[in-house]
This record gives sequence, C-alpha cells and structure tokens, in this order.
Amino acid sequence: MNMKGFVIVATATVWMFASAGVNAHAAHGGASCKSKSQGLITATGTDGSSCEADAAGGARATANAVGNSGSTALADHSASASAKASGSSGADASADNGASASANAGGGSGADATSNHGATAKAKASNGSGADAAADNHGKAIATASGSSGADAGSDGCPATATAKANSGATATCSGGGNAVATASNSAGATAETDTTCIVSAKASGSGSTSEAVCSVAAGFVHVTTTGGGTASGNGVNPPTCTPNSGTAKVHSSGGNC
Repeated sequence: MNMKGFVIVATATVWMFASAGVNAHAAHGGASCKSKSQGLITATGTDGSSCEADAAGGARATANAVGNSGSTALADHSASASAKASGSSGADASADNGASASANAGGGSGADATSNHGATAKAKASNGSGADAAADNHGKAIATASGSSGADAGSDGCPATATAKANSGATATCSGGGNAVATASNSAGATAETDTTCIVSAKASGSGSTSEAVCSVAAGFVHVTTTGGGTASGNGVNPPTCTPNSGTAKVHSSGGNC
C-alpha cells in the first residue's frame, strides 16, 4: 500500500529576514507579509516567527506566522497564494498562471500547497501532522491532516481529496478526468488513485485498517471501506480482495465486489 505522507511530523523552516516594505509588520509578536504584485516582502516577528510574500504579474501573495513559525507565499501571472503558520509550524503556498494555493499549519505541523494553470490547492495540517496538496490544469487538490497524521493530494485536471486523522495516512491522486477520495482515521491508511475517467474512494478506520483503490479503467469505479483492522483492495478490472481480520472489509467495483 502506498503510505506516502503517513505520519509526517513536519517542522517549520524559519527564514530570518529584516522587515521590508509597508506591507510587512509584526502581528501580535508574529510576522505578517502581503504583496500585491509588489515583489518580495519579508518580515520577522519578536516571537521568532518570519514570513515571506512574493508576487508579480498581477498576482497576490499573503503570508502570516506566529509562535516561532515560518510562512512563505509565492504567486505570479494573476495567481493568488496564502500561507499561515502558528505554534512552531511551517506553511508554504505557491501559485502560478491564474491558480490559487493556500497552506495552513498549526501545532508543530507542516503544510505545502502548489498550484498552476488555473488549478486550486489547499493544504491544512494541525497537531504534529503534515499535509501536501498539488494541483495543475484546472484541477483541485485538498489535503487535510490532524493528530500526528499525513495527507497527500495530487490533482491533474480532476478532484483529489485526502483526509487523515489520529495517527493515520491518506493519499489521493487524480488525473485523466476521474475523481479520487481517500479518508483515514484512528491509526489506519487509505490510498485512492486514478489516471483515467474512473471514480475511486478509499476509507479506512481503526488500528491496522488499510484500504486501497487504484484504477486505470475508463468509466470504471472502485470503492473500498475497511474498519477494525480489515484490509481490502480493488483495481476496477480484476476481482477485488477483502480480508476482514477482526474488523470489516468491503469493495464495490467495476471489477467485482467482496
């Protein structure tokens, strides 16, 4: 199973710059930076936090950091980027060519959002977690992680959503016009991947539960759900596999059910 991003505890990379420009200032001891196509704006807060906002070509970038944290927002060609970090965390957002990206990290976490060509990327991490969202070609990627978890969402022209809670890992990857959703909680892992017009979802909850939905079949579908330590996988072509162990395991797919 692809457990990329599982239990990521990211720390803030702190950039120490001197305050520059009228759109840089300390905010309650932290640092706040805003650039409306004004180039690079940097600031350092009294609490050890720092921010960097860099925008050009009709773009907007906003970065805020507080509580010994670091944030960076980069935008170009009419794009928008927003990064917020608090509580010894790090947030990075980068957008280009009319895209939008937002990263929000708190409580010793790391969040990274990257978007291009009209796409949308949103990453949010809290309580010692890591979230990574990357989107291109008008796609949408959303990664949310909390409680020592890791979430990774990648989109190329279609929706990808990854959500992980309570020491879990979730990965969602979409390209080719499909849709991917991965949800994991309570020490579980979920992976949903598609590279064509296939709809995939993977949901896992409970210690040791793993769900994997990986599809390359046009107009196919794979929906996998596990609980209480069960494991299951499906690809939309071949018969799926389900191993309940002490919990449950279910697959509904264009390749069969179990």
